[in-house]
This record gives sequence, structure tokens and C-alpha cells, in this order.
Amino acid sequence: MDRVPCKKCGAKALPSTIEKTKGYCMPCFKGPDKRSELQKYEDKAVRMGLMKDSDRVAHLPGLETKELNVSDELLPFGRTYKDVLRCKDEAEPYQLLSNLSAIIMYKEQSHGLESLSQEERYIYAVDGMLTEVNNGGFYQFFFNSTGELSYDLVPALEVIGSTLFKTIALKAVKIFGEIPSLDEDSRYSHLDSITENDELQLWDKCDSEFYDCGEEIESMALAYAQINLV
Repeated sequence: MDRVPCKKCGAKALPSTIEKTKGYCMPCFKGPDKRSELQKYEDKAVRMGLMKDSDRVAHLPGLETKELNVSDELLPFGRTYKDVLRCKDEAEPYQLLSNLSAIIMYKEQSHGLESLSQEERYIYAVDGMLTEVNNGGFYQFFFNSTGELSYDLVPALEVIGSTLFKTIALKAVKIFGEIPSLDEDSRYSHLDSITENDELQLWDKCDSEFYDCGEEIESMALAYAQINLV
């Protein structure tokens, strides 16, 4: 498939990407992850099916997360791991996994990523992969805040018992490579250096394999959480 140059930087991108972004490669279109906390909450709520895209309000001026009580929207099955996992017969696995991830997200935002246990990091990494890769491919996973968990991803998939997704993620992380720090500036600089003139081509095959993978990853993650988080 012939690629089309980005009208800003000239890097060649998939025609579908150029069409979607109205002429830009994905890095130019996205820029740094400048989503507000409210926008991140809304992104997760949309994925969980708790709100529609048309109901987003983060773009309105003067709104703060606390005014909207967004946490209640993201925690429909409970505010503790035990409460969420009790609902296994009442909701889809992806909804419960997202609720678990939201609990972990609030802990991270309050006390930092270093406050998370290894088990929490694994659940967070798996849900982050599902959210970001389904939305924009592995490039987006490494680019957005989930990129801080880049080196947790493969071990996370291994401990929950994944074989197919682990194989795909192993290739994606190998392409990403090793860098001394996974902080935002380091990741952005590194991604700029390895994607120069290639845009998302580096992860095209990984993305395609990911979208075609039928492994029941959410159920695996919930089974792991039942043993390790409760």
C-alpha cells in the first residue's frame, strides 16, 4: 500500500491515517499527550460504555473534575477490588477490568506510579494496552502516559497466562527498544528518533495482529486480579 506524505513534516503515513487526520501523520496530529485529567476520565468512561462521545464536557471552559463527580461514573461496580470482582456475573469482563484500572488510576494520581504494587502495575498495563492500542495502535500506547508501563507489559501478559497477546507485545516492545528512563520527555524524544520518516509503519504488523487476536485477555486479567488483588 502506497503511503502518503504528511503535509506538516513530510513523513509518509497510511492513506487511512492521512484521511482520518485530514493530512497529518499521527505524531503531528496528536502532538504531546495534553489531555486534562477530566478528558482522560471521559476517554475511559466512553470505553466502558458509561457515556457517549457526544456527552463529553471536558472541552467546556471552567469545569473541574470534582464538580462532575466523574469517579462515580468510572466506578460503577465498586471502589474496591473485592467489590468489583464480586460483579463477575453482572457485567462484561472488559467493564470490570476498566473499573479495576480506574481504581488503580486514582491511586496513581493521588500517590504516584511508585505507590502501585507490581500486581496493580500489571493490571494497569494490560488495560492500558487494550485502551490505547485499540484506539491508535502500539505507537499510541508508548506515546501516551501508558508508555511509563512499557516494560511492565510483557511480564504482565505472561503472569496472567497470555500467549498470543504476549507474543505480539514482545515484538512491539522490542521495536520500541530500551531507554534509560520512561518519563514523558525521554519517551517523546526516543519515539521521534525511531519513527523518523516511518510514522506508524514500525508497528503496523503488530497492530494488525493485535486487532485480529481473539484471546480472552480481559477474563485472564480478571482471574489474575481475583488471586492477587483481593
